Parts: sequence; structure tokens; C-alpha cells
Amino acid sequence: MKALPRTTAYRFTSMSYDNVIVQALRKEIKVANAKARVIELETGVKQIRQRVVLKGRLGKHNVHAPKYRRGGEHWRYSCVTIRPEHASRWDVYVNEVFPEGYVWSRPVDTSNLTVIDHRS
Repeated sequence: MKALPRTTAYRFTSMSYDNVIVQALRKEIKVANAKARVIELETGVKQIRQRVVLKGRLGKHNVHAPKYRRGGEHWRYSCVTIRPEHASRWDVYVNEVFPEGYVWSRPVDTSNLTVIDHRS
């Protein structure tokens, strides 16, 4: 059984920070946000915007990993923010930004999934 994804905002993993695909995605999101702004101006109704977020990942055998462990200079309770110069790869997310200012990713649709019970 395949595990459910934690978020629907995840798109792909990039091996470089300034990848051509990431640049194209950013341009596409910029155009979509501009269209949403035009709709806002025409109708007066606030629209949902999108934002591309790159989150650095350390990977195996990264020389900077000790800096993010307990007691390291960059350690935090949750090390989800890895500096770009320390990351070996980047996960690309597209988050939705609501007019109220909060960020949200859509809930996972579980209606078409089959549950397999391995206990029997």
C-alpha cells in the first residue's frame, strides 16, 4: 500500500537551485498571479494567489549535516530550513496564498484510494 502524501503542494525535487524547470514554473505562477490580479480588479473579489517555495535538503553524506544536528550552529527544533549553500537538492512546492494572508495546501482526496489491511 502506498502511503498518503503529506501535502499536495509538493511538485518535484531539483538538483540545482536555479534549474530551468524551476525558472519556467516561477514564470508560469507569475502569469497565473497576474491573471488573478486582473480578475480582482474586474470583479472586486479577492483571488487565491500561488507561491513557489524551494526547501533545501541535506541528503546523505553532506558535510554540512552536523551544523543542523542538535548542538550545531544552525540547529533549530525543526530543521526544515536548510540554507541554499548547504543543500544538496531542493524540494519544490507550490503553495496557495489566500487573500487573508495565510498559506494552505489542498487536503488530499482519499475518496478513490483502496485501503489494504495487512493485519489479517
